Amino acid sequence: MPLAGLQDKVAIVTGAGSGIGTETARALASAGAEVVLAVRRPQAAGQIAAGIAGAHLVTIPQSGHVSALEQPEEVTRALLEWLQV
Repeated sequence: MPLAGLQDKVAIVTGAGSGIGTETARALASAGAEVVLAVRRPQAAGQIAAGIAGAHLVTIPQSGHVSALEQPEEVTRALLEWLQV
């Protein structure tokens, strides 16, 4: 499904390090959203972010899977800091 009209929006994509997450991030960025990539493997994340125009890489060490998030407070803090809320 094509996306449109996401200018001035921020999309946080978990699992953006591979597969569906990477493609979702790419689609959101191409629709105009600024994309934050939440990934478990920061080594590969920089390369992924570089390949997605409009992506912003936020690395939160040891954050693990979102479904069993080990450090939810750290994830929230980093995103709020980045968003300057």
